[in-house]
Amino acid sequence: MEVLDWGRSIAVYFAQNPVEGVGAGLTLLGIWLNVRQSLWGWVLGLGAIGCYLYVFFQARLYADVLLNLAFLVTSLYGLWHWKFGAPTQGELPVTRLRAGQWGLVLSLGAAGALGLGATLSHFTAAQQPWFNAATASYSLVAQWLLARKVRENWLLWAGVDVAAAGVYHATGLYATALLYALLAGLAVNGWRAWGRANG
Repeated sequence: MEVLDWGRSIAVYFAQNPVEGVGAGLTLLGIWLNVRQSLWGWVLGLGAIGCYLYVFFQARLYADVLLNLAFLVTSLYGLWHWKFGAPTQGELPVTRLRAGQWGLVLSLGAAGALGLGATLSHFTAAQQPWFNAATASYSLVAQWLLARKVRENWLLWAGVDVAAAGVYHATGLYATALLYALLAGLAVNGWRAWGRANG
């Protein structure tokens, strides 16, 4: 009986929040395709971005609104780079960060989190501005690495996804919280799959 009630509750939630449900579905399928290095992952991701611009604006998660606008640009770039960025006519290869680049990547994420967090906390009524700014900033760094087909994007995504799941759960975006928990698992799978592709 509890399983039926739980299933009914999920159906009611999605009926009341259809844009979030569609966005979650498109995101999950798009990332699954990215793990498989398919260009269609970027295409579905663009649809998900449109959904989440609406959802995050309604939830007053303004860092995520800005992040999705940045995702729009990086997704278009990623689609182009994966299609045309290979040095030869073949598929764009998976690359790796060099040891010294990790410090730069983490510093960029931290600087973005501090700047965005200060702006959101002083000038908006954003929910959880500092935490939301940190997940948004590191998401942007991870997205850029994904667009460049750098394997370590999946490590950043795994950390961001776990943290973001908590933010979204706390703000009542339960489908999105569940989505990000699932995305953390896909990120681990992406790390492994791209490692095999990288040899």
